[in-house]
Amino acid sequence: MKRKMSAGIRNVYNNKFIFLTLTVLLFMSHFMFNSEVDWPIRYMFPAFCVLVVLMFVLNFNDVKKIPSNAFYIILLIGSLNSLILPAGTGLDEQAHYANAMQIADGRLINLVDKTDFYKVSPDAAFNPEGQVDKYNLYTSNWLHLKHKQSDYSIIKTKSHNIANPVFIPSAIGIKIGRILSPYVFISYYLGRMFNVLALATMAYFAIKKSKHYAIALFGISTIPICLWISAGYNYDSFYYGLTLLAISWLINMFDNESKIQLKNTIVYSIFSCLLVLAKAPMVSIIVLPLFIPKSYYQSAKVKLLTLIPIVLMTFVAVAWLAQVRIFSLFGYTSAVTSDVDTSKVSNLTYFLAHLKESIGVFIRTFLNVIGQNTFQEIGSPNGHLQAPFIPVEHGIMNNINIVIFILMILITSFVVRIELPKYFKVILIAINIFIIFATIYAISGDSRVYSQGQKVVGGIQGRYLFITMASLPALFSSPIKKIFRIESATNKIDISLEEHICAVVMKLCLFGALLTTYTYFYVTGDLIF
Repeated sequence: MKRKMSAGIRNVYNNKFIFLTLTVLLFMSHFMFNSEVDWPIRYMFPAFCVLVVLMFVLNFNDVKKIPSNAFYIILLIGSLNSLILPAGTGLDEQAHYANAMQIADGRLINLVDKTDFYKVSPDAAFNPEGQVDKYNLYTSNWLHLKHKQSDYSIIKTKSHNIANPVFIPSAIGIKIGRILSPYVFISYYLGRMFNVLALATMAYFAIKKSKHYAIALFGISTIPICLWISAGYNYDSFYYGLTLLAISWLINMFDNESKIQLKNTIVYSIFSCLLVLAKAPMVSIIVLPLFIPKSYYQSAKVKLLTLIPIVLMTFVAVAWLAQVRIFSLFGYTSAVTSDVDTSKVSNLTYFLAHLKESIGVFIRTFLNVIGQNTFQEIGSPNGHLQAPFIPVEHGIMNNINIVIFILMILITSFVVRIELPKYFKVILIAINIFIIFATIYAISGDSRVYSQGQKVVGGIQGRYLFITMASLPALFSSPIKKIFRIESATNKIDISLEEHICAVVMKLCLFGALLTTYTYFYVTGDLIF
């Protein structure tokens, strides 16, 4: 304990200029708006406390601290964001909150949908419309709302399904909150924070286990998209976390000092399979080890045996997606609700019947995703809170976040010490493109964002390209090093230079994360007052 205290004090001393800069930023962000904004003390005080704690625990001078630095930044800033984000306003948060609540109630099967759960639990019905100007730390009714026991007896028709495990961390937070306090807001915010904790834990182990890609994984895991989207009730924390773990294991397979063993591909296959719980098209990355050259494997037999866990885990993923049909085989039907317009032919039939038009729809949507939507979300990760609710964009924040992201990708590419074979890069890019098109098709089934005949499929957000983002430093490493006349991507750069680069990346990411957080709570404060 004494040693940790000494290390913390040393960190505070080393970070004194960073602390001063970020403290000034905390107050200067108040003047980023043309209108006169009040000082939201209930947000500012926890923000300042988080900053103090971060200065105590972060060590930018030791590359061995990269995993723990990522853990603390994600956990502390993500938890702060969970307090700032008004309740019920995260992406589809009401539906995800209903799932987490049912698991907290002990129901792991036969979950009801959002609409029915409003009847079951008064706790879930507090904010069905996701109003940004209500249900925050300044809303008296919200802070005094008490928990009431859920009543499942009113549901007469069972919906046979299995609870999604991605909501278990949030359910644990809700359960602990109920034990600690009778007030709903305590369990609600704890549920959010445990979702952030799940991401922080997965990011920590992904970075810890990475041999040559740690700083790249740090950078991609601490961008505002991760710290904001995961701050609500959703499955994106697992999508981000499992992606980080899968990419970490995948890049490790190209280590020249150790050959790929069967256990490596088994673990990778499990991480890839579990992505089905969050984003089904992302499971496609499970096939990537099959395209790694035989020379990287311990033996030709190991590469051949790799097919077994890949096929097995693919089967498990398909079984999860088909659980409703599997239940029906045993006579159990499910009352599944969806946003699909059943009055029209299926989208697959429509797309095939209008092939030329459909190709145009997919290409336009694809270009929108990679050229506009992604950078919009990097710049303003909570863009879904815009009109008619509240404007959350600001030119300074948007531009700085985009610049930091680009710099982070370029700088981390410079210190990646593995080189992917050229044809594997082609396969990796092809898989990423397939994922985007598969996602476009999947989301086109949602009548809220696409109707047959429209020229673009809406609702495809930049976060769906997270696997692509996490792959960029590995893809860019060779070109970047050629620019600086380093003969091979595997050549090591000077240790002191590498440590300096890692420190710069960590500081840049911290600055961007806190700038976004400060901007958001002043916007929220402007609306409240």
